Amino acid sequence: ADPGSSSGKTTGLPFEQSSGSPFAVIVQCTDEYWNKVTTVNQQVTIETSDVNDTSPAGSAAFVAGEKIFNVTSTTAGTWTITADDTDITAPTYTTHISSDIIVRPGSAVKLQLLIPGETADPGNTSSATPGKISNPLTQTNGTQFVVTVNLTDDNWNKVQQIPRYYVGFRSTRPWDYEEERLGPYKEIGEMKLVEYFKDRKGVH
Repeated sequence: ADPGSSSGKTTGLPFEQSSGSPFAVIVQCTDEYWNKVTTVNQQVTIETSDVNDTSPAGSAAFVAGEKIFNVTSTTAGTWTITADDTDITAPTYTTHISSDIIVRPGSAVKLQLLIPGETADPGNTSSATPGKISNPLTQTNGTQFVVTVNLTDDNWNKVQQIPRYYVGFRSTRPWDYEEERLGPYKEIGEMKLVEYFKDRKGVH
């Protein structure tokens, strides 16, 4: 804070945050010149623009004109945080929106396999198909199709992999000669595969 300045803050950008790591957000009630007013004890809420975050639920009262919230963003990207006066008691204080906050992916911990009809949905950890929007397309026996393998953090954000990072494949049905031609391990990214089910139809 920088009371009396034009913005009420010191110069500089907010620290970058990591997906899944909580960080503290301080909300102050101030006068027109950004001086903290310590007599205020009304209710305030905060909300981030990351739809997958875990923002604090409900409102909380200022204590001596200040309230600290813990926020955890799950989706890598650039987000803002909005503080609102939610107390119906007058006076009503002006809403404030933070500067942009950059959230980076966390450490790589798992692989994500996307088949035709599926798209990545980073940060989504609560749906029936976490990390992706899934509507798999039916494939035809003997026809080439593309699969994508992503290296992700715990919240399904893609992590830029080390060059020539390799991954293996397994199927619930035996591969034909393509398994030998492709080799047991392939570089992470987009791959074209041909899966043969030896003329047996069904879900695999």
